Amino acid sequence: MLAGGRARRLDGAAKPHVLLDGRELLAHVLDGLAASGLVRRVAVVGPPDVAVPSPVPLVQVQEDPPFGGPVAGIAAGLAVLDTAGPARAPQGTPLRADAARSVGDLVAVVACDVPGGARLLPALVDALQGAPAADGACARAEGRDQWLLAVYRRAALADALGALATERGELTGASVRGLVGGFDLVRVDDVTGASADVDTWADLDALHRPSDKRRPSD
Repeated sequence: MLAGGRARRLDGAAKPHVLLDGRELLAHVLDGLAASGLVRRVAVVGPPDVAVPSPVPLVQVQEDPPFGGPVAGIAAGLAVLDTAGPARAPQGTPLRADAARSVGDLVAVVACDVPGGARLLPALVDALQGAPAADGACARAEGRDQWLLAVYRRAALADALGALATERGELTGASVRGLVGGFDLVRVDDVTGASADVDTWADLDALHRPSDKRRPSD
């Protein structure tokens, strides 16, 4: 999960800790991932203070150098997932029957500022499993691919990260289009608004569930 960034349009507020319905955005996403029944471990990529109690096994990492962008964050998250030990689902968090075969070769990419994004995870996994030749499945909203709300084949993602790092010499500042633009992707249309993100205070208001918006006094 990508939880870094400078959130300039949120007056520099730490996005993971912005409150929606009285709970942090990061907590909303973690709960959604747990509810999907498909997630065995989550890598939260961001500063150390972004961690919150999690219903799924969680490891925390930050890209080096910090604030290196989403591609550098994806690389850091994938690396820590690959080096972490085996994960078990917490007691009381059932995994879907197909999770055992899904988790090993699929990696979900989500951002902490998309509080409802995990609701699309089952549809993304199902779409990708139905397209064996595809490299990934991404959400599509208003005709635009949402590459940061997607499920990718681990091998394809690792190969693309390696190739991009070799080409550029580093992943800091790399574009997501440069990483996955050449992928064979299955698109899953978001018809429920689950992919709505929070880039501004107005975005938070638009979710119709505002609480403490942590904004300066008007």
